[in-house]
Amino acid sequence: MIPKIDPATYASAKLNCLSHIAKTSNDIKTKLTPKQLAMFRKTIFSHLLDVDLVFNGPLLGTKVSFGRREFDIISGLKYSRSPVRKITYPQRHGTLYFNNSTDLLLSELEKMYTSIRFEDDIDAVKVLVYFVELVLLGRERSTKFDHILLGIVDDWEACCNHDWALLSFDKTIYSLQRGASNKSKEGGLRKSYSLYGFPWAFQVWAYEIISSLSGHIVTIVSQDVVPRILQWRYEHSTAYHMLAREIFRSSTVS
Repeated sequence: MIPKIDPATYASAKLNCLSHIAKTSNDIKTKLTPKQLAMFRKTIFSHLLDVDLVFNGPLLGTKVSFGRREFDIISGLKYSRSPVRKITYPQRHGTLYFNNSTDLLLSELEKMYTSIRFEDDIDAVKVLVYFVELVLLGRERSTKFDHILLGIVDDWEACCNHDWALLSFDKTIYSLQRGASNKSKEGGLRKSYSLYGFPWAFQVWAYEIISSLSGHIVTIVSQDVVPRILQWRYEHSTAYHMLAREIFRSSTVS
């Protein structure tokens, strides 16, 4: 494999995956009633509540070809219908649950979600923007919540026909392409960097194209499960030096 970054410039840095799938999924399962959860499971995001993975940063740093097709197949978010083109405004949900705030931080949204008392079941499901922001867009908690998303879910037809996969893919691929630079803006070594979007799809895709990973660091649950992101279980992150020795620099890697 050809390293994307010159090995001579490697530096140790902490990787932060900003797609908080485990906590967010647990929050939703805890918050919603059985009826509301059943309704949520009829949305395009339903299967992602069952993803059982831990992010593994050392898989990054190698030149590969990963595009929208691969993202759709792995994530199960493939969109085949023509999106509804509408101008939507964050009216009802913005007024009822978020005080029409346009300055709400994601950290504040996270706290508010657990205490919101929904007027009805459909409202509870429509606040799937919580899942979109914290899992599919994977942004810093210190950034502002995109209140325009509330306009999309206010109009259920627009919501069901929105290309959420494209929204997530664009954020993900930009973050992956940016890569792990070992230099900070000041020119010194970076102690950490973050991945935005939904990099879980890239990680699972790596499991599939690098067969040597299976058995070393990841377990395949079943090849019959769809989408493919549900076929794998990965419970702990693996140190880069182990992956480099056992996988990336091995003459028998496949």
